[in-house]
Amino acid sequence: MDGEYNGMRDWKQILAAADEEYLIGLSNKGTVKRAHKDMETVKAQVLCVEDEAQVAVGEMTVTIRSPLPESGCSCPSVSICRHVVQAIFLLQKELTDGEPAAEKRADDTQKQTAAAGQADDTQEQTAAAGQTDDTQKQTAAAGQADDKPERAPQKVEPAGTPLWQEIRDFPVQKARRAMGARAFEQFVSQIRKGIMPDIRESSVITLTLPGGAHTVKLLSPLAYSSCTCHKKELCSHKAAAILWCQYRAGAFTREEMEREAAGQPEFDMAGVREAAEGMKYFLEGLMDTGLARAAQDILQDMERMAIISHNAGLARLEGSFRALASLCDRYFKRAASFRIGEFLQRMMALYEDVCRILAADDPQEIASLAGSFRAAYGEMGELHLTGITMEQFESESGYAGETIYFLEETKGEWYTYTNARPIFYEDGGKRRGGAHSRMPWELNGTLSDLASCRICLKGARADERRRLSSSKEAKGERMGMRVLTEELLKDWYYEDFFRLFRERIPVQGRCDEEAGEEETQAREPVFIRPSAMGEAGFSDAGQLFSLPLLDRRGRELIVEVAYSRREAETIRYLERLVARWKDTAARETGEAEEKLPCFLGRVFLQNGRIRMYPLALFQEKELPALTDEGREGESGRGPDTGSIAAVKAVLEEAAARMEDLCQSGLDTVHDSTLEAMERLRESSGKLGLAGLSRRLATLGEGIGRRRHQVSRAADGMSQVYADSNRYLMLGRERILWDEANEYYRGGKEL
Repeated sequence: MDGEYNGMRDWKQILAAADEEYLIGLSNKGTVKRAHKDMETVKAQVLCVEDEAQVAVGEMTVTIRSPLPESGCSCPSVSICRHVVQAIFLLQKELTDGEPAAEKRADDTQKQTAAAGQADDTQEQTAAAGQTDDTQKQTAAAGQADDKPERAPQKVEPAGTPLWQEIRDFPVQKARRAMGARAFEQFVSQIRKGIMPDIRESSVITLTLPGGAHTVKLLSPLAYSSCTCHKKELCSHKAAAILWCQYRAGAFTREEMEREAAGQPEFDMAGVREAAEGMKYFLEGLMDTGLARAAQDILQDMERMAIISHNAGLARLEGSFRALASLCDRYFKRAASFRIGEFLQRMMALYEDVCRILAADDPQEIASLAGSFRAAYGEMGELHLTGITMEQFESESGYAGETIYFLEETKGEWYTYTNARPIFYEDGGKRRGGAHSRMPWELNGTLSDLASCRICLKGARADERRRLSSSKEAKGERMGMRVLTEELLKDWYYEDFFRLFRERIPVQGRCDEEAGEEETQAREPVFIRPSAMGEAGFSDAGQLFSLPLLDRRGRELIVEVAYSRREAETIRYLERLVARWKDTAARETGEAEEKLPCFLGRVFLQNGRIRMYPLALFQEKELPALTDEGREGESGRGPDTGSIAAVKAVLEEAAARMEDLCQSGLDTVHDSTLEAMERLRESSGKLGLAGLSRRLATLGEGIGRRRHQVSRAADGMSQVYADSNRYLMLGRERILWDEANEYYRGGKEL
């Protein structure tokens, strides 16, 4: 038979590896069973065996190629069909010892089992005599094992197996990219917890991923591996299976994967620098030209900058450019809500971020400045959550959606779930989804229902700001309707506004790391029980509704809602609430105080007063009996305010001149602006504000020289302008915080 086929020895080697497990992995179990039956009923004949083998199976012509997954058939099937499997069986029978490799391997296994049985019978006779010695050896070995440190799973792959060699050589980074950030973090978390998949080895490595969601069969070549998700390409499950096999083979340790997961995403340094230089040039051009002389097509330029930021992986800059474009659009539409000071601070913050990225030397530093498109979620275990309220939002960066607020019953911490949709390309019209979208975590109901029920969330994942992920691994169970208890709300309930100020308003005018942590804490909602309400008002210029709330010492907190179609109903409800409070009959019966609701909202400091954006209002009967008596804020002497007023006046006027420069541009400065800057330089020097005096002097001289130059080289005035604005922002924030501290420290009993 050796002379009948060319290259027979190569085909013997190729076909020898194609046992039944391999063929099942290549197709499926049903196809292999059908091919076995067809061996007896369907006529098949080997036509030729050269570089390719031609086999006639019934009326079909099968071409067997190396590697075997490249084989094809003249039938309509696009995958490995029963004709291909039957052709492989026939070739194995013709080119080996007269039987297919699968059957031969089964017979060999039976012979090995019988031989092992005979050996066991012989060994049983001597086992008793050597049992004591064996026990001693095992004890000694165990003692030695205890002395050794814990290591990664030992190598188990068969030596020289092509499949294991391919697995070892597969690049970790390629597998990580195929998995995605979330799946890779979950993989590392499972390694950390000691969770291992079920791995069965033969000619095919069959691996059931933790959780049992998907089963992967790895076979050689790896490109032809199969997965129960039915994707032909390298899916996240195949990539995870490869990494699990590499870990089991000792290719890397748990510590190495933890460092890999903690590492930052890769950046094209040259591409990022080129993008940042373009953004800096654009922003400096806007500063030089001024908003008053900017053309309306600058909105398209800002959108282009946002797209460049996205392509460069700079998520934070993308959002900043979209927010700046939103403010700029308000300016061109002459919207009453536009504030030049807000636009200036947005632009300066964006410019500073761009300059920091240009000064960064390594990818890790850039990653810390770039932000991320998707939050990194960590395992939170089982959470017992009580839904508190739902907020509908529309951000300046071009997203709209709903945020559900939860309180965790065990630790009393806030968690949120956000359902967001991009709207920056929408052109009005009715939007889909919203509060009627389905609940996540396989729960039945809508998002609005989720805000009023209790759930048990198993396998929960959340980021560092406790924003919950809607991952498929998390499963929720409804535990009934919301029940608000004193234990759940006590740490978030306030009647005394000085205590609220000291605990929830961070010290402003700082740029250290602790300031960032305090700002995160300030974003968490609080419950406010006022003792009275002041006179509500609506600013036509600012399109802003404001409602003062008073505590028992007469200290003021202002509820503010900016007018929009979405907030119109909220404003009408608050107006009706004020009308009921003013009702004379209710005052005389003493029912007015009982009817005053408890406000839930986010608080912040602005112009020396605590402001609140309301999220929900709760009536007396909806809350347990709560009080913060005995927890009032500390009292005492405040700072000396003698020189605060003078410093504040200089800082406010200097900020107004910076806004004038934003309008006119650094290239066309009015004489009155330069004269005012010179006066401010002298005044700030007399008050001891040497940093401000120096900055104003440098800026005034630089932009003054520009008026007499036709063309100019880079003079660094944009950086000086940004630095001056940052100095003024921090100084004004500190002054206002000190004033607020003095105000809330005082007050008399109502």
